[in-house]
Amino acid sequence: MSSAVESLPPPWATWLLVLLAALVWAPSIPGADYAFDDVEGVLENPTINGSLPAWRAFGDDYWAHRGAAGHYRPTAQLSLAADVWIAERLGGVRDHAWVLRASSLFWHVLLLVFAARLACRWLPARQAWAAHVGLAWFAIHPVQADAVAWISGRSSMWALLPGVIVAYGLARGAVKAPWACAFAIGLATLLGLFGKEDGYLSGLLVLAVAWRMPALEPGAQRQRRVWCLLGLGAGLALALGLRWVALGQAWPQAPHAPLREMALGPRLLSGGSAMWMGLQDLVWPVQLSPAFRTVAWPLATPFALAGWGATGALCLAAWRQRHAVRGWMFALAVAAWLPFWQVLPTGEVFALRFLYTPLFFLGMAGLRPGRLVALALALAIPLAWQSAKIYDSRGSYATATLNVFPNDARAMNDLGVWHLERNEHGQAQRAFERALENDPTYGRPHSNLGALALERGELDAAEEHFRAAAEHGPGNPIAFANLGAFALRQNDATSAMAAYQRVTELAPGMAVGWRGLAQALWLTGAHDDARAALERGLQNDPADERALALRAAWDQQ
Repeated sequence: MSSAVESLPPPWATWLLVLLAALVWAPSIPGADYAFDDVEGVLENPTINGSLPAWRAFGDDYWAHRGAAGHYRPTAQLSLAADVWIAERLGGVRDHAWVLRASSLFWHVLLLVFAARLACRWLPARQAWAAHVGLAWFAIHPVQADAVAWISGRSSMWALLPGVIVAYGLARGAVKAPWACAFAIGLATLLGLFGKEDGYLSGLLVLAVAWRMPALEPGAQRQRRVWCLLGLGAGLALALGLRWVALGQAWPQAPHAPLREMALGPRLLSGGSAMWMGLQDLVWPVQLSPAFRTVAWPLATPFALAGWGATGALCLAAWRQRHAVRGWMFALAVAAWLPFWQVLPTGEVFALRFLYTPLFFLGMAGLRPGRLVALALALAIPLAWQSAKIYDSRGSYATATLNVFPNDARAMNDLGVWHLERNEHGQAQRAFERALENDPTYGRPHSNLGALALERGELDAAEEHFRAAAEHGPGNPIAFANLGAFALRQNDATSAMAAYQRVTELAPGMAVGWRGLAQALWLTGAHDDARAALERGLQNDPADERALALRAAWDQQ
């Protein structure tokens, strides 16, 4: 190996990475279904399923159709929309989940290819070989199933892909003028943030490459670095400005973040514990949970200190690196941990897909080839096959979560929904009841139990469950939509109107809320207001068949 590292890795080394990634993740494509919230987030998203024009991806929250989540991810939405378009022409998106799975693998592989070629252009021979070994670890690590095998996790790779492509172009000399470098960094930052909230790392990666570019003439390097910082700032400002125009807030804060009511100290404690759990999953990826529950994880001070201590060790490693490029990569790995910190309550405290970007930069920092690394890579392959099975369906996703958190009410409710989709009503009923036993204040099982009671004609029980769902889930528009639908069934226009007005307040982009409000208004005789509400719903989802049928019926009256 000592003679081989004197020259840069040949092209076959890159294609070996591609083959390795395909060997690990391609078996998860055939026969797989949609998992967790793929149906709600992808198939029912009007921007993705084609009900709304593509440009709406730049003007709406990713979850606008179900209630705002603080997610601004237009390029990730557009890539999914292209997949859905292809699947529809192959016979229907419901039966062709493999198209979206194959697409995710393609983007993961494309990222690998550009990263490997970037290493060959940017790094000395020995470090380029080490980066290829590190990228092999990144390519097949079992935690990557959350981004590669789960369709909704697609946004993780779209946060990095623009930066890797632009950085490669910069490293091969495609851009040299200072202003052009600034433009490249700004573009990578903007497109990265269009993919996901941690897309600022795309700009930082391009900045790292530009920072190390040799100067063509005296004084040019300092000038280029100033331009690069200006480009990074401009890209951030433009992305945050567009986010503010679309969502009404510049910073990525989720309105229903689980830690939003906590003070900064407890949030930092949670963040430290989450970082520690992430490190455990990176080192020992044996029993992975696709969902993380803060309340079920021991938030003791030792766990938090261990997590923050590991972050400090990464900072020290970045500072003490002899090779500047490795120092940059360690520093960017630390920057990739920012979503864990919970300085701002930005949504989930921890998820396996959050490890995609830190693992990428650790991989680019490189691993020294050796028997131990080869053994770890060999063991990672069957573990990755196992972790990919987590995302075969909604049921496998819920079961994997329950294996780690056996009393988790949300996972138990999701398992019930899976049984319900398979018309296994008895098993669904038991799962929803178990969810309420684990958490009596959780509203969604009440909604599902109400729907089952309504189907059996048990109206009193259905109403009780629907009201409990609204009481325990005051921020859940689905609960109020179910309550409104029940009231409409009972011809109680006043109660239905109150419930649907709450839906439209919580989720202005939710078409079913406006349609239900229109029906309630029509029953009260406010026909003009009913038509206006119906048109508002059709603006959110022009393909809503029930709304179109209502409009046609009203036009005939």
